[in-house]
Amino acid sequence: MPLEVTSIEESQPTEGEPVEVEAVPTSAGQKLVSSAGVAVAFVLAVGFGWYVYFGGPKPPAPDVVATFDGGQITIEQVQQHLQILAPEDEMFFEPTFENYRLVVDHMLLNELVRRWAAEQRMDADARFKDAMRHITESSTLDEWVTKLHEDEMLSAVSESEIQAYYEANQGSFADATLGEVREQIRQTLAHENQARFFEEYVDRLRSEASIIKDYKLLEVPAPTDEQLKKFYNENTEQFSLPKRALVDRIFVPIEGAGEEADNQARVRAEEARAALQAGKEFAEVASEYSQEPYNPAGLTVESGRDAPELVEQAFTLSQGGDLSPVLQNEDGYYLLSLREQQPARQLSFEEARTQATAAVQAENENTWFEQNADRTLFTIHGERFTLGEFYHEYQNLPAELQTQFSGEDGLKTLADLLVDRMLLLDDAYNRLVDQKNAPLLEEARAALLRQMIHEAEVD
Repeated sequence: MPLEVTSIEESQPTEGEPVEVEAVPTSAGQKLVSSAGVAVAFVLAVGFGWYVYFGGPKPPAPDVVATFDGGQITIEQVQQHLQILAPEDEMFFEPTFENYRLVVDHMLLNELVRRWAAEQRMDADARFKDAMRHITESSTLDEWVTKLHEDEMLSAVSESEIQAYYEANQGSFADATLGEVREQIRQTLAHENQARFFEEYVDRLRSEASIIKDYKLLEVPAPTDEQLKKFYNENTEQFSLPKRALVDRIFVPIEGAGEEADNQARVRAEEARAALQAGKEFAEVASEYSQEPYNPAGLTVESGRDAPELVEQAFTLSQGGDLSPVLQNEDGYYLLSLREQQPARQLSFEEARTQATAAVQAENENTWFEQNADRTLFTIHGERFTLGEFYHEYQNLPAELQTQFSGEDGLKTLADLLVDRMLLLDDAYNRLVDQKNAPLLEEARAALLRQMIHEAEVD
C-alpha cells in the first residue's frame, strides 16, 4: 500500500531554545535507512520540499510535522524516536531542518515497511524472531544486544577501577577532578571490558540453558578402500601429471623500441650464453645479465600451464646441464639450462590416495547430511534444530569459512558457535519483548523489516 504524505511543515526550534534530545549526526540517513529505503526517503524528501516551496497543505496542528494516509507525526513523537535511536549523551545532534527531516523520513519508512509486512500477512513476533536468527553476520543484532546490556556493563565497572584509571591517566585530564570525569572514565572502561563482559554473559546463558546435543551426527563415515579405488578408476583424468621440466633461465628484456634496442638485448643474451659455455656459474651469470633473480631451486615449466614454446624448448634438451640457444619471445631474449625432465604420467593409486580421499569424503558428506537431514542435531529449551538446517547454513557460508569449519572438528566448532548464537538471540528477543523495551523492540522490528523488503525487491 503506498504511503501518501499529505503535509509537512518546517518545524524546528527557535534560536536559543534548548534541545532535550541528543541524537543522530548529519550522516544519519546513511546509517538509519536501509538500501531499499534510500529511494523512498529521497522521494519523500523531494515531496516535502515541493510542498513547502509551493505552499502546499498546512498541518492540522502546530505540533504536526507530517501527515500520511491514516496517521500523523508530531514534534513530541520525533523527539521520542530520537531517544530510541540515540540515547542522551550518546552522540551530538545538530538541530537543523535537514537533520529533523531525516528522522521524519526514517519514521515514515518504518510505517511503510510495517504496511508491507501486513500485506505479506506476517505474524509480527514470529517473523521478527525468525529474521533475527538469520542475520548471523549482521552487526544489527550486536547493536541491539549492546543497547540492552549497556546499564549492566556500566554498573560492572567498580569505583576502584575508575580511581586506578584516573590516577594512571591523570595527565590526560588536565585539571579535571575525578568527580568531573568519573562518568567519562566509566564509559571508557565499559567499552574496554565489553569483550570480557559478553564472554561471561554467554557463559551464564550456557549454564542456565537446557541444551541437548547429538554431535555424533557430525561424524561422517570415512571412505573405504573400495570407494577410493572405484573413484580412482572412474576418474583417471584427475590423476594424471602433465610433462614438466626443471630448468634454470636467463632473461634479457628488450628495453626501448626499434631495431637497435632489439640488437642490444640479443647481444647481451649471446654474451651470457658465451660466459656459461666458458664455465662460469649460472648464478653468477644470471646476476650480471638476467632481469629475473636466480632461484637456487630452479624454475618448473609445465605443459598446459606455461607457454607451449617454453615447454617444448625445455624438452629439446636431452640431459642435465644442456644449454639452449638464445631464444626470443615478444618481450626479449632468453636461454635455458636443463636440470631434469618429467614426462607425462599417470599417478599410482597410492600417490592419488590423498586427493581421492578428499573427493570421496566430500561426496560422503553430502550423502550423509541429505540422508539424516531430519534428525535433531541439538535442542535449546526444547526447540529442535535439525542436521539439515545446520548443513544448509554451513553451505551458505563464504568459501573461506567453509574451509575453516570443514571436517568433523570444524563442524563441531561451528555447531557450538551456532548454539551460542541461538542462546544470544533468544535472550535478546526475550529482553526486547519486555514492556520496558517495547519502543526498542519496535525499532528493531522495523530495521529487520527494512532489510527484508530490500531482499524481497532484489529477489
